[in-house]
Amino acid sequence: MRNWFNNLSLQRKVVTTAAILLTLSLAVTSIVFSFVDRHNSRLNFIEKYQAISDVLSKRSSAAIAFDDATQADQNLKSLKFDTNVLYACLYRFSEIEGFDALNKIVAKIEYPKYDYKCDIRNSPERIYFPQTQLLRSHQYIYQDDQIRGALILYVDVSELNQRFWSIIFSILGIGTIGAFVAYVATYRLLSMITSPILALKDVVNDVKENRDFSQRALKRYNDEVGELVDGFNQMLSQIETDQSLLEEMAYVDALTELPNRRMFKEQLARSFAHSQAYHSKVGVIFIDLDNFKWVNDSKGHDSGDLLLQRIATRLQDATGSNGVACRLGGDEFTVIVDSFIHPLPVETVAKNILEHVSGNVEFETFDYRISLSLGVAEGDYLTDNHISIMKKADVAVYHAKESGKGRYRVFDENTDSLDDEAKHA
Repeated sequence: MRNWFNNLSLQRKVVTTAAILLTLSLAVTSIVFSFVDRHNSRLNFIEKYQAISDVLSKRSSAAIAFDDATQADQNLKSLKFDTNVLYACLYRFSEIEGFDALNKIVAKIEYPKYDYKCDIRNSPERIYFPQTQLLRSHQYIYQDDQIRGALILYVDVSELNQRFWSIIFSILGIGTIGAFVAYVATYRLLSMITSPILALKDVVNDVKENRDFSQRALKRYNDEVGELVDGFNQMLSQIETDQSLLEEMAYVDALTELPNRRMFKEQLARSFAHSQAYHSKVGVIFIDLDNFKWVNDSKGHDSGDLLLQRIATRLQDATGSNGVACRLGGDEFTVIVDSFIHPLPVETVAKNILEHVSGNVEFETFDYRISLSLGVAEGDYLTDNHISIMKKADVAVYHAKESGKGRYRVFDENTDSLDDEAKHA
């Protein structure tokens, strides 16, 4: 039972709880009301027939004293209009033996199917319920302060039981209708209350499944749920910002803000995909700084970092929209020239880089002349892949440095060999 309830939705939990509490309260109210009404009805019933007994006793005192059966019978016949009276009798006591003896019945009314005795020997004067469906009343008749006789009544109390069950079923019927109306009203009110929560849950599930942190939950009301929506949206904004920063950290070099080695590899793979789809060329320019070790060793790594930043800025300016400049690490840079996207030939881009990046640069404590060695390689998806074209560009850099540095060299399939990369390494 507990597991079933725990697995219900929030809305159904609240509605079910309200329905159970309402049903219990109606049941307790109906039971208490029914028993109180039954108790009061029994008291009223007793009072009614106590009054009838008093009146008949006083009216019948003369008939009992004079042993007037006709008058006594007329007095009892007035009870025949009361359908609850099952048996009634008047009798007089023996003057010699007293009321403990078997005395004379003066008058009675009875129904054949009921077998009641008109005798109250050894029984005090009272009115009580000897059975669930029966009320018994016997009252002495006095004359001159002497007991002369008695009146006995047996009354059917099934009317009380019918009233009791009628009230029970009426309350149950009204309670059922009320519970249904309350259930429907509660369900609709809760739908208004929980709909923002359910909408928020849908957004949470969507964000969890699709990892889309750009979504936002709709704020409907300025209540506690609205505050929750605001907090959730702020959290999504923070996560989206953090995610952007993480992506930037994953693909951007922190020092130069150029695309890093990871981005270079993915961009190169896309360029070869373009080559296969559109028969375009893929060019790679491998850039190595000449004598960069001297800067780090003599001027310090901070100066070396400043130099790399200056070179990165010049490299971006020189490349522009004609290629994608990246930093692989250390003093190594690359440029991807995808003929499907970039208009200039790769060798022209290399000349522009050599012309605009090389040259003097001033620092606070020293001046430095930038010298670059560039290796250029070009191919397509039929002859190369991202590994072989990088090897070719690396070999070309090796030959550029051998030729005196400060220049570029294009890999030549006829004269250069990839074995030269091992020598360079």
